[in-house]
Parts: sequence; structure tokens; C-alpha cells
Amino acid sequence: MFDLAAARTVTARELNELIDIAAGLDLGGWSTQTRCEGWTVRELCAHAGAAARQQAEGFRRARAGRLEPPEGPGAPDLTSDEVLDLLRSGAAELDAALGDIDDTTMAGMTPLPFGVLPTMIAIHLPVFEYAFHRDDLASAVGARRGLADDVAATMIEFFPGLAPALAGRAASGRAAHAYRLTAPAGAMTLAPSGSTWAVIDGEPELPLCSISGSNEAVALFAMGRIGADDPRLDITGPAASAANEFKRWIPGP
Repeated sequence: MFDLAAARTVTARELNELIDIAAGLDLGGWSTQTRCEGWTVRELCAHAGAAARQQAEGFRRARAGRLEPPEGPGAPDLTSDEVLDLLRSGAAELDAALGDIDDTTMAGMTPLPFGVLPTMIAIHLPVFEYAFHRDDLASAVGARRGLADDVAATMIEFFPGLAPALAGRAASGRAAHAYRLTAPAGAMTLAPSGSTWAVIDGEPELPLCSISGSNEAVALFAMGRIGADDPRLDITGPAASAANEFKRWIPGP
């Protein structure tokens, strides 16, 4: 997991790389579809800029002791120049807000558009937001360099806490299998538990679908960026065919 200084540094790195790619796009590049369903490059970048400003507001509210969550960022309908301006202003605001976090704020809670979280958890959300969206953008326009291993490894460590929350948004029904994700940075096993899913120790009672690969490949799979047919993944176990259903049960983000 990242401490505050590392989270601020990596957030700035990923967001600035996203801005650099966006600034180099031609007119056609802005209308390219991305792997984020329903979003073009323009909409993806507009969302990233708006999200940075809303996250900055959340951290400012935390610093002031106010816990009302800011509004969700959406994907504003803007021109290319307006999107770039929004990205740059959002990056500056977010970096300044992270720089203003003090020990009291770190020990408390932070309101973000989707809920109020412990600040130690909240500082990771911008890291993942811009690392994955930078990779979404790069993949769409052919400039992909992949997830940095510090982000991918931290996502593997972070995902056991995130997965049950994502599972709460799944469609109704109960799976007849369990999942195990394994990467160099760690492993986790998810099994149905009542109406949701839980991280368990040991072997599950249900047939297991095991998904393994590099930190990057498993992080991208867990976040819905690549499918089970990606050659970087190794799918095994008696329920291997259920790998294609992973995002049905653990949807988003």
C-alpha cells in the first residue's frame, strides 16, 4: 500500500502522463471508442478531469472536517481544448489538495463522490483512477505502455478489500463456483456468501476457477480491462469456464 507521499507522487505521474497523451491527439483521436463501455476518448478524458476536481474537493472537505460527499463527476460534454484545460486544472487542484493533507486528516475520513472512506484508503483511489484511465486512453490510441508495476502490485494488495463492495452491486443470483486470483504481489480467494461474496482463507467448498498471471495482467482482469481470453492469463481449475463470468459477479468499477 502507498503512504501519502507515494500516493501523491504516483497520482501526479499517472495523471500527467494521461494529459500528455491527450495533448498529442489529432481530431480523430478524440472520437475513438475506449474499452470503457459507452465512452469515447473525449468522454474518458472529460471524466478524468472532472473526477480530479471532485476528488480535490473531497480532500479539501476532509481537511476542513466536512464529510458531505461532492457530486459525482460524470463525463462533461466539452470541446477538446476545454477537456485539456479541465485535466490540467484538475491535476493542479488534486495535487495541491493531497499536499495539504495533515496527520489529523490522515487519521480521519474523506468524502468522495461515491462515499465516505478512511483517508488512508481514499488516497489510493486517485492512484487507481488515473493509472487505469491512462492505460484505457493509451490502449485506445495505440500508445500503451502498460500499468506501472507499483500500481499493479498495490491493486493486487488492495483488491481483497474492494471486491466484496463491488460484489454488492452484482446482478441477483448465486454462483456455483469460487474464484482465486494469483499474482506475484498476492493471492485471494472469493466465494459466494449469502447474497454477496466474501474473501476466504483456505480451499473453497465450491469448484474453483483460478486466474493467475503477472501483477499487471491480474490487475487489469480484476478491473475489467482484459478478458479471460487474454494470453497473459492462465485459467485453470474445475470451474475454469467461469472466468468469463467474473465481472458478472464482481462488477465495475
